[in-house]
Amino acid sequence: MKRMLVLAALMLPAGMAMAAEKADNCGAQALASGNYAKAEMLIAGSLKKAPADPVLLLNLARVYDATDRAEQGRALYARVLSRQDVQLETLSGAPVWSHALANARLKGDARVASLILR
Repeated sequence: MKRMLVLAALMLPAGMAMAAEKADNCGAQALASGNYAKAEMLIAGSLKKAPADPVLLLNLARVYDATDRAEQGRALYARVLSRQDVQLETLSGAPVWSHALANARLKGDARVASLILR
């Protein structure tokens, strides 16, 4: 039993590091700090490996919205809506559905405009 607890304690930092790395790869940390150029660069790199990832598409659409490229953002929301609706997680850990977020942002819902996904 003690060995299992020690192993779990040793693995916890690795799991936290993986979550932080994923948040960085999807531009979450850069978005949170308002660094849209860095967020766009990180997301673009990650999209080369996973072009249909809804987290990446929605975070990039948020970058476009924040940088006066609403038309490009709307195109990404449409891509998300053309795929399966999946449950995602915000930077704060709250669950959100991909279609609900895309639709709300398309409608200009201010309550979801600032949500960042990880």
